Amino acid sequence: MVIKQGHLVVLGQDSGSLFFIDLNSNEVVGSLEFPDSKAQTLCASSVANDFVYCFNFTTGPDRALQMIQVDLRQRTVLRQTILAYPWLQNIHDAAISASGNWLLCSGYGTVAKHDVTLFKFDEEAMTVEAVNRVDRQVGMIRPDPQERYWLIGSKLYSLDLKKAIHSFGGAASCLHPTLDLAAAYANKQLNFHRISGGQWVSGVATDKEVRSPGFTNPLIAGRVVVDFDLANQAVFVGEQTRGTWVDLSELSPKPASRTMIKAPAEVVVDAGQQATIKLSLANANGFATQFRLIDAPQRASIVNDQLIWNPSVADFGDHRVRIGLTTGESEELIDEMTVNIRVEFPSQSLGFFPRAIEFSPDETLAILWGPKTIPAKHSAIANASSDADVVGLVDLKQNRMIKFNEVQAGIRCAAVDDKYVYIAPKSGQLLYRLNHAFAEPNKVFADSPIVRIIPYRGGRLLCTGPRPMVFDRDTLMPIDSRSEADRTSTIEVYATRDRQTMIESGRRIDRTSGEVLRYHAFRYLPTIKSQSSNQPEWKITPATRWGYSIAAGRLMDHQDHASKLMEKPSLVAISQRSPIVVYVQQTESGKTGLPEVVMHLRSLTDGRVLARGAIKSLAAIETYDSTNGNLSPMMNIVNDTIYLISGDQLTIVELPESLTGSLPWPVCFSRKQQLEIEYGGIAKFHANVDRQINLDPNALKPKLKFQTELITSAVQIDADSGEVSVDTEALWLSFAKQSLNPVSKSRPGVVLDPKHPEENAIRYQSLTGKQLPAGTYAVSIPISIVLTDETGRSDSARFSVLMCVPRDQYDEHRREAIEKRDASMKLLREKQELRRLANQIETEKHGSQSQSTGEPPIDEVKLAELERRAGRVEAALDTILTRLQSVETD
Repeated sequence: MVIKQGHLVVLGQDSGSLFFIDLNSNEVVGSLEFPDSKAQTLCASSVANDFVYCFNFTTGPDRALQMIQVDLRQRTVLRQTILAYPWLQNIHDAAISASGNWLLCSGYGTVAKHDVTLFKFDEEAMTVEAVNRVDRQVGMIRPDPQERYWLIGSKLYSLDLKKAIHSFGGAASCLHPTLDLAAAYANKQLNFHRISGGQWVSGVATDKEVRSPGFTNPLIAGRVVVDFDLANQAVFVGEQTRGTWVDLSELSPKPASRTMIKAPAEVVVDAGQQATIKLSLANANGFATQFRLIDAPQRASIVNDQLIWNPSVADFGDHRVRIGLTTGESEELIDEMTVNIRVEFPSQSLGFFPRAIEFSPDETLAILWGPKTIPAKHSAIANASSDADVVGLVDLKQNRMIKFNEVQAGIRCAAVDDKYVYIAPKSGQLLYRLNHAFAEPNKVFADSPIVRIIPYRGGRLLCTGPRPMVFDRDTLMPIDSRSEADRTSTIEVYATRDRQTMIESGRRIDRTSGEVLRYHAFRYLPTIKSQSSNQPEWKITPATRWGYSIAAGRLMDHQDHASKLMEKPSLVAISQRSPIVVYVQQTESGKTGLPEVVMHLRSLTDGRVLARGAIKSLAAIETYDSTNGNLSPMMNIVNDTIYLISGDQLTIVELPESLTGSLPWPVCFSRKQQLEIEYGGIAKFHANVDRQINLDPNALKPKLKFQTELITSAVQIDADSGEVSVDTEALWLSFAKQSLNPVSKSRPGVVLDPKHPEENAIRYQSLTGKQLPAGTYAVSIPISIVLTDETGRSDSARFSVLMCVPRDQYDEHRREAIEKRDASMKLLREKQELRRLANQIETEKHGSQSQSTGEPPIDEVKLAELERRAGRVEAALDTILTRLQSVETD
């Protein structure tokens, strides 16, 4: 039974129903039954509201424990919450703290152990969140009136269950709200203890306990209730058949006042905002006291009886602050309490559920789109093309949403740049262009449904799909592809997915400055030497930074091996500015045994965890099925700012300079590498490496080892310095001798051969912006190198350097090679003719031998002619073989 708001609420043991008694009229004013089950364990807070709570188990195949909130005046069920915790068998007891912020429940597990679980509780929202658990604890649960402790049986625990403080002994106990006094009943004696130190004060003997027969459950039979009767300054001991009052005025020595620090047990604050916690006293005796910090984070202080702390992103997670209360003169420690400060990342509700996010090339704007509400799961029309979508524009400089709009036809894909917004509806092949206010629409038809829209350099707009197209963004006129090289370049822009750089026509370009960082000309110019079999010439790879890339939601090293820095992350992103990886994992909480979603900020240099903490907006990471529109959580890092989207929540975290500026860089290859070398002799250049920064200038530089992955003696690398040596003449001679294929000529609709002189010059100019020198031929030399530091960490770089070689030597080798090929083909034809003649002679001889059998005689003249022809063929073959041998000798 509980007393709340002038009502006594009783839970019937046999019926499992609730009975409501008005204490003013002393009459039963109503009852409440639960048709599907019996209610168990009644509890309520001390807050002035009309809510009481009971627990029950539902029946049927979906048997689950429910917490039911009841309005005691209307006597109706308001809400019910299924608690996600594996009690499975039964619940024994439950209690709510005086403030209504904490709920403590005990229940039997599947292996007959008794678990006590602490929940954060919100009465208005009717939500629970498991925060801690204690195994194998049995007894009645009693909250501390001052909300400092919990009593489980006779054991005293801290409010967060992290510390067992005392054991008072006995089957039942209670705490006095204003005196340093605890009462516990055991073995016909009521014992009194100090709460602060647990010392025994005195005891009062009572008569033998009377037990009602017929009870078999020891947790119910003989159950004793102990509580303070504050109005009469006594202790009430309630047994099965009687109640006993013990007068407190007879206690000796007299209990001291329970002077305590009053502060919230837990405070949640957003990173970057100030936490201000008011400190006060309960049951002060009038003597001078002072608050002081015993253990606290840096920069935390107490000013004017307020705990003040400004946490940063680096403080993400839980922090325990120990506060002491001392006397003004002796500085004797009177009381001590712990406040848990949880630093979270700020999040905001978007008002819709983004399905995707795209960033502008200059990384100043982002566009998000998705449904306004989550469609019903497994609905046949959940993802229909007629469903409306909401599109939003985010200003990344101010990190705020600046514009919303609703698209009735739904959105398949969208994009934004510094001038326009582009939207492709779910159905059809239309592309809409609007301004940043979602006004002044213009449209154009594509050749196929658009899968993705990519604005990129030069005011061009790539629309990918079954038939990719490129448009001019201002005129929306299609740009015809001149050759296969141009069409391939659009595919590379799509595949790179690197917001800092882009690959266009074989060049990796810095998106901001337009500077060419390196060449990837494997498909644009003739390649002198192919790479080794385990390193393909060219492939679509994810963006790489700091020697790592992200593929299939995992952090991969340069060898495409999953990084050991993390295990099975659900979301992962790499900062392009700082060597930091951010990843999210769903793990089992060591406190509660329940799933929790934790974000980690980790250094890619030494693997240190810079910050970690639970993300509330990701209560459970799950990829919704396709009927729900694939509303998966998304995470991106732009300009050292994390953008996390989960459901309708957008979390924005700016990585502070204090965190990123002090990180040393991992040793890895620079984005900018050698572009060209000159033909003639041994050409040398150094592989560019980003070495560690922010180190002691007197510290030794890390020792690096270099090696090449190319199988050719013409390209070598110094293992210590990283200097690459290319024997240009030997490499060119080898290539020229192997170039036997004829050069295809320019024809309408046919892809041009890069070995064709005109096409070769055009492609060189497209790559470098320079004219190809007269009489030369542009080729690409693939470079594939690996560096390893003294810790064993490695990185690789694959790029190509360009070289202009003398074309006359190439043409001469091609002429000789073609002559040799033609001579070989002629020899083959002559051999085939000789074989045919030999077969014919053999047939004629067979005819002469058959004269004796009466067959017609062979023509001797014809036979002699065949033999003369065979002789001439043999002589011609000897001449051809002699010429081939002389060519090979030269």
